[in-house]
Amino acid sequence: ERVRVDSRHADAMRAVKEAHAAELATELAALEEEKRERRSEAEGQLKLMAERLQAKELERIDAVSSITREVAALEARLHEAREARAALTFERDRLEEELEVAQEKLSNVPKEPVKVVPMEGLDVLYLKNVVIKFLEESTKGGATSTVLLPVIATLLQFTPDEFRQTQATILSQISAAQ
Repeated sequence: ERVRVDSRHADAMRAVKEAHAAELATELAALEEEKRERRSEAEGQLKLMAERLQAKELERIDAVSSITREVAALEARLHEAREARAALTFERDRLEEELEVAQEKLSNVPKEPVKVVPMEGLDVLYLKNVVIKFLEESTKGGATSTVLLPVIATLLQFTPDEFRQTQATILSQISAAQ
């Protein structure tokens, strides 16, 4: 009988151990599932963090590229401005030298008094009326100014060059007015 009691006791112990083993297996399965869920959640969070970091890195790279392009453009403009300044400085210096040479030449020209030729018998009223008529006609672009030019040239003692130059000016004004 002892063997039977031992056998029943052994069967009961085995049943308890099997129940305990089943509980442990269920608990182990639950822990394994929780582990998978947490790992999946952690991987999701890591993936999200990696995507955010990658997006920030791309933004930083874009910003650096944009700034680099702006710096290059500004450097090019600075180079152009420096070249323009150098050219302007060179031109200014050249013009200053030309001015000095011209002033030197002018200072070496002997100063002669202006010769005033007396115009004996000149009727100032007649000259005034001819000049007024000439100015009126020339502002209208009229051909009468070409007729009055020899009269004015005689009264004011134009040289042949002065006469030709004045005549050319009047003719070009008449042409432009038409």
